[in-house]
Amino acid sequence: EGLVAVPTHLRTYIVPQTPLFFNGSLYENLIFGSDPHLKSDISMDRILKIFERLHVPRPVGEMVKGEARVHKVGLSETEQFQLCLTRAMIANPEILVLQKPTAMFNDEMAQDMLAMFKQHVADRGLHLEGDVSLRRPRTVIFTASRISVARSCDDIFMVSK
Repeated sequence: EGLVAVPTHLRTYIVPQTPLFFNGSLYENLIFGSDPHLKSDISMDRILKIFERLHVPRPVGEMVKGEARVHKVGLSETEQFQLCLTRAMIANPEILVLQKPTAMFNDEMAQDMLAMFKQHVADRGLHLEGDVSLRRPRTVIFTASRISVARSCDDIFMVSK
């Protein structure tokens, strides 16, 4: 009752609603949690494709190409969250857990985010090379306040006090 067990061999990535960054370049922050041996997973081309999918503003996207440091002061709360979502997509975990991932976005953007999560599950990752059938399945779990967000999910669990 209320317990979720995840096998230890599956990578689980949690994205809280409050963005978290460490002192380092934007690129270092974005590839945190990724396997550094999988060069194609952390390629600049893949990162920029994920930025485009998440509608990360072009000036923020340009910062990743240099040695720009992450300074939360210069980024809006929405941009910070988009970067955290980018980090999660780059890490490509088998289980992705998000706290209200659509809360900062309007309905249209929220639907885009949900479509991206569905693509992540269907393709077993975003913008990856190789045969999809050779990758482990993906699962996305998230909390939501808006019923319009919940309607697009495969399974819905209502939690009450």
